[in-house]
Amino acid sequence: MPLHTTLYYIFFFVLFFLLVVSIQRDSYGKKIPYFAVVVLLISFNGLRYFVGRDYHVYMDGYSNSYSEALIHMEPFWKGLRAILLHFHMHVAIWFLLTAAFIVIFVLRAYRKQSYFFPLALLAFVLVYPLYVETFNTVRQACAQTVILFTFPLFRDKKYWQTLILLLIAFSLHRTAAIMVFFLPLCFVRYSRLLVGVILIVGVTILPYLLYAGFKMLVESHLVSNFYITTDSLLPQVASLSPAILFRLAIAFYFLYRQRELLEKDASLLPYLNALFFATFLNLLAIRVFSIGTATRFSLYFTYTYPILLSNVYWIGKNIDRWAIFVIFFFEITICVKSIYTADSREDRFYLYDTIFFDREQPMSYPGKKKISLLSPLKEKTPTPKRTLLCYLK
Repeated sequence: MPLHTTLYYIFFFVLFFLLVVSIQRDSYGKKIPYFAVVVLLISFNGLRYFVGRDYHVYMDGYSNSYSEALIHMEPFWKGLRAILLHFHMHVAIWFLLTAAFIVIFVLRAYRKQSYFFPLALLAFVLVYPLYVETFNTVRQACAQTVILFTFPLFRDKKYWQTLILLLIAFSLHRTAAIMVFFLPLCFVRYSRLLVGVILIVGVTILPYLLYAGFKMLVESHLVSNFYITTDSLLPQVASLSPAILFRLAIAFYFLYRQRELLEKDASLLPYLNALFFATFLNLLAIRVFSIGTATRFSLYFTYTYPILLSNVYWIGKNIDRWAIFVIFFFEITICVKSIYTADSREDRFYLYDTIFFDREQPMSYPGKKKISLLSPLKEKTPTPKRTLLCYLK
């Protein structure tokens, strides 16, 4: 990893941690560090340069009216693109707007639904894939943000408001349609034995059956779209990685503690079920599909994970607090590994850079050129390499 990327991440995480501590310790002045952490999260996301595997997809969709990426976008995003281009806005404005939407409303949802907001905020940034994954699933992350607000509304039996939010989420990303089915299921109390058996089947037999079924459907062209293609399937069913086993262990721990936790606070039920759904979907999808497809559905449930951790920490026993401490240790390890290892080269987390400089060879840092956010610039020198300027011609 280049030195400048390491320095970016160190600065970001150190400043973020100090702001979270300030929010926790200074109840009188916590609005100031809260505002600062919102600005930090928006800036780090919205001002990035070619970080995230879908960055080039949105660059192409923004600059090319005939791109496949734009064709598959929802009408809302096509309209937003048209408005920004009408005012000659730089593509960075697109990323800043989406980052602001995600950060502001995710943190607002956590403040309303968590008993210990600083812990939920820590989990949002340090658990992968949550904040870091918003660099990739931009549109879906906006839809996931809206879905967060449906949980308390459905609990309070405000069904019309819930339906409106589900429609808004669907307008942001069509995968949100699954929550019409899954949201009511999150409020059903299931037998612990049933959940345990389903998780065990999901980690043993079901991935092989799912792989064989989807391979047959894709090869026969019965199922094929922008997200599910022959390239979406792994060459074979992946083995059980330490990360998968860790997620499974977390699910079984909360399954073991479910009865006592719900006796203390019944409102934990949808967040516990969301964890079980997310674990089950990940057990199947990560072992069968590429990561881009695997995270599409489970992330709608994973966004409630910080709420569950913070609320259990607040109402639980000492054993729960120690368990959450261990969970955070491993979650931080997974997050750091996802950012720093060579496996993240498709996501380009290993090479963080900002939009304020155009570098044709960012690895070697050959030169710096300021970019205006208010208007797209023309490419000054022809080059076959993929640069920011070539998407803004």
